[in-house]
Amino acid sequence: MEQTPVTWPSVLRTSDLREKIKSAKVLCVGAGGIGCELLKTLVCTGFQNIEVIDLDTIETSNLNRQFLFRKHHVGQSKAQTAAEVVRSFKPAANILAHHANIKEARFNVDFFKGFDIVLNGLDNLEARRHVNRLCMAAQRPLIESGTAGYVGQVTVHLKGVTECFECQPKPVPKSFPICTLRNTPDRPIHCIVWSKDMLFNRLFGKPDEVTDLDEVSKESGEAQEGQSAENAAATAAAAAAAATTAFIPTVAALIPSLSFLRCSRLLLLLLLLLAAACTHVEAAPHRAAASCAHRPASWINVHATAGGSSLGLLATCPLRRS
Repeated sequence: MEQTPVTWPSVLRTSDLREKIKSAKVLCVGAGGIGCELLKTLVCTGFQNIEVIDLDTIETSNLNRQFLFRKHHVGQSKAQTAAEVVRSFKPAANILAHHANIKEARFNVDFFKGFDIVLNGLDNLEARRHVNRLCMAAQRPLIESGTAGYVGQVTVHLKGVTECFECQPKPVPKSFPICTLRNTPDRPIHCIVWSKDMLFNRLFGKPDEVTDLDEVSKESGEAQEGQSAENAAATAAAAAAAATTAFIPTVAALIPSLSFLRCSRLLLLLLLLLAAACTHVEAAPHRAAASCAHRPASWINVHATAGGSSLGLLATCPLRRS
């Protein structure tokens, strides 16, 4: 007697599928807005063996949408905190967190082969391409998800069955996540946007204006009151010094890959920014912003991670268009 094929959604009630879900090994890349939802949904569905990777730390601006995090988590690792919170309401879940860059050499093809499925929840286009190439090389299914404003996208990629993430051209992003600008800038445009949209307002804006460089400390969510002119000047000077210390090595690392003309323009822009900042801090300290005295000068943390190149892995996608 022939068995009736199991169809959707009745397949969800079969013991065979439940066992497969329970024993499956899942890699979740990203523990931000999408990553929090993924982790919650995975453990509530029955997945128990999960590894999560994320480089970022929790910011105050994350709390309105990344529901696994609370105010006391600010400054902590997203991956490690998300794993701890999920285990608090699903103790049976075996979640291993990596506070690391997905582009590190240890997360190679062999690492990806250890999983049954990979879920992407990243906001960095280069990192999404990197994960796509590794999944193609490891022949592991990739569920790619992302957002653009209020629009969300979810696509499934499997080598030899569907086209890969890079087979269709992606629009160049016109804005950049705050966490990338603050913690992990790796392109000249990140330095420029950080200086223009964040540091400039700190040095030359209104003294009581709160920017994304600030962390709100009151439980009510209100900004801190302004400091005195002397403390404001010291804060602004510390910000300028921290910017110099953090971003000059990043720019210097990019110089060999730039043409002479672009290199000259970049260095000139950097010198002009620093000269304007220092001059203004000395001449008009009362205009410096005054809401980050509780943050040390080392709050700009540039991660220079040496990972292997993933360019060669792109050739493993048989459906990529020329």
